[in-house]
Amino acid sequence: MRKDFYLKNIEIAKKIILKNQLENGAFSETKKETRNARLQEAVLTLAWLTKNKKGQYIKEIELGINYWISLQNANGSFPELSQESFSATAFSTSAVSQALFLAKEKIKPELIEKTKKAVQKASKYLLINDSNGRTNQDAVCLQALENSKWLIKIDKKEILKKKEIVLKNKTESGFFKEDTGIDLGYSSLTASILCSLDLKKETKKFAESLKYFIFPNGVISANLSRTNGWIILHFLESIKNLVPEAEEIANQYINADKKGLLSARHFLDFRHAMTDSYRLCFAFDECKKETKCKIKLPHDEKNWFKIFPEQILIVKKTRHTSIFYLTNKFTQTIWFKNGLISNQTNNLKGNTIFNKKYVIQDLKKINWTFSKNKLIVNGICKRNLSNEKIHKKIMHKLLGEKEVSFSKEFEFTENKIKIKINGINGVEHLPCFGKIKINGFSKEKENQVFNQLFFNRKDFFVLRKQFNNELTYELSD
Repeated sequence: MRKDFYLKNIEIAKKIILKNQLENGAFSETKKETRNARLQEAVLTLAWLTKNKKGQYIKEIELGINYWISLQNANGSFPELSQESFSATAFSTSAVSQALFLAKEKIKPELIEKTKKAVQKASKYLLINDSNGRTNQDAVCLQALENSKWLIKIDKKEILKKKEIVLKNKTESGFFKEDTGIDLGYSSLTASILCSLDLKKETKKFAESLKYFIFPNGVISANLSRTNGWIILHFLESIKNLVPEAEEIANQYINADKKGLLSARHFLDFRHAMTDSYRLCFAFDECKKETKCKIKLPHDEKNWFKIFPEQILIVKKTRHTSIFYLTNKFTQTIWFKNGLISNQTNNLKGNTIFNKKYVIQDLKKINWTFSKNKLIVNGICKRNLSNEKIHKKIMHKLLGEKEVSFSKEFEFTENKIKIKINGINGVEHLPCFGKIKINGFSKEKENQVFNQLFFNRKDFFVLRKQFNNELTYELSD
């Protein structure tokens, strides 16, 4: 089942890749050069296809690598959204080095030599720079250096230093930090990279924690620090012998995707076809034998709660599951059989995705208390000046540093959740998927610029309600 899923989607990704390569080797959806080195990672998918006798794409690979080399800056870095990007340098160097290795028997010797010089410069840049807190980028930097060893010489001590940076950012529960917070998608990317470097044991704890974040319909909670709704399937395939539940997560996640419930196939938009489809290739390599027996996951149990030391609370009742996360914002995801609500509330206006009128500027000024059936969150907010049209200094004089208190309470029963908000007059926005209905809330579609695939789901909508000082409502199925 999973092998067929991988092959089918690798084939779709291949068509996207080939369709969007320009004559000079650049990959671009607009038919114009974008000077984005990350898009050139598509050569690794083409190299895997060639190596596995699923087509011959040496010409396309050579053109793609040549264009990648042309993008390199004098200091060895490569561009992405900016002219110099640590992320683009690490990811593209890793992919190009591996692609060249897979196809080296058919690649022109002069191109191998040319690539060797570019990789040497890129490695020097990577050795003296880091990601500033995004562990997935440090992990792929480590991978880039390892993948480059067949081309150039790199001091083992320098590689060890990069490895220590990655492992230092692993939390007590096995998550890998992203901007000081936790994101399941990027943690799975980091874990996937570590598995490819034969560091599977370092990812075991994360796999054991991940099983608590899958809902009964196969959806993974995306509402954490960077709100990504995907999991790298190669990681689940790689770790399944150490953590059997990983295979069941993969099965349920893929089944949910087939039903159109989430963005497991995020790699089939243009950008991710270039940067992520080869991870499907590696998932296929790791898949091998598929187990049919069903392994129980936590969501199969009726009533429980779990508190992670990373300030995550999960409450499971018979007919709903709720995940709360306290970091630089307070987030909540509430699942019912007929739908899901994903809310990030660090202000008195409701959801921060849409309208950040007030923000939490100090984590020390927010706290929560939890009993078996009730969660109370209290906090202090300040006016968010970054969204104001008037100059910040003027707004500061007008509004000062006035602090505003708020509280949000959740009371859990078997069939419903009662929610109460206390604060100034505001608007509660609830992004929803499915068939959620709440009395007194109006339904509307919000225009989302970011994470477009996720929010383009046909069943996505927003429930909205204005309130004065206090708002109380109930969620049920």
